[in-house]
Parts: sequence; structure tokens; C-alpha cells
Amino acid sequence: MLIRYGDDLYRFCLHIMRKRENADDLYQETVLKAFEKAEFIEKNGNPKAYFFSIAAKLSHNYFRKEKRRGIPISVDDEELIIADINENVAEGAEKSQLYAAIRKATAELDEKYRIPLVLYYFDERGIDFISEVMGIPAGTVKSRLFKARSLIGNILKKGGFLDG
Repeated sequence: MLIRYGDDLYRFCLHIMRKRENADDLYQETVLKAFEKAEFIEKNGNPKAYFFSIAAKLSHNYFRKEKRRGIPISVDDEELIIADINENVAEGAEKSQLYAAIRKATAELDEKYRIPLVLYYFDERGIDFISEVMGIPAGTVKSRLFKARSLIGNILKKGGFLDG
């Protein structure tokens, strides 16, 4: 079952962790945890959401530990660009620069805003799916998406990508 969702899960891990090494670790930990909890996956009506929720919870623990230790979380621009290698780069340099700026701005967000944003816009998941993954009400998902869009807009304005 995990094989069916492996690519999506890995892409999610890469978006959340912002660096390939950390994404690899998160993916492996998620797979191990999923095997440990295999009986719950069958009972859960949505196995993909269950895998994503495991990854989201593990990433939350990782960032909480890093914050407690005072270790700054760096963003690797190259990894962010590699994450979506399938994008059509022929669409023009300006659009590519804007896209890269959006990806970088997304990576700078706190995880409580980044996770719903990644799931909604990059993975094209619905509010109900995100709510299930994060274990929060749908209204909270909507408010976090609104706040995330606002934060990204401010970052893009500071970078000169948007007027305002």
C-alpha cells in the first residue's frame, strides 16, 4: 500500500523538511512508523492521509527539538528547485524566478502554515484531507491557509516580486 503513495509521501517530506538529507530521514522514519502501526492503517479509511499525518507529526517533533536546541533551520535553494524538476522551465525566466521565490518563501514559513500550504497548493489536497492529516478542524486549516498566503505575500513584496 505504501508503494502506491511513496512518491507523493517523499515529495511531501521534501517540501516540509526543506533539505534532501532531512527529507530522506523523515521518509524512512515515516515508513518505519507506518509498518509498526500497520493494523491502524487498515482501520483508517484513508491510508494516504494516515501516512501524511505520521510524516507531519514526526516533522513537528524534529522542528520542536531543533528550536529547543537553538539550531537555525537553513533553506537549501538548490533542493527546493530540484524538488519540482518536472516543472516546465521553458515558461520564461521571470516566471521561474517568481516560482523559486514562492518556494523559498514557503520554506521559510513555520510548519503550522507550511504543511497545509504544501498539501493544498503543491499536492492539490482538499481541506478535509489536510484536516485529517494535521488533526485539526477544517476551519483552522482554512485560517492557516489564509495566514500562510498573507505571510508569503509579505515576503514576496519585500523581495520586490509583488507591488505594494
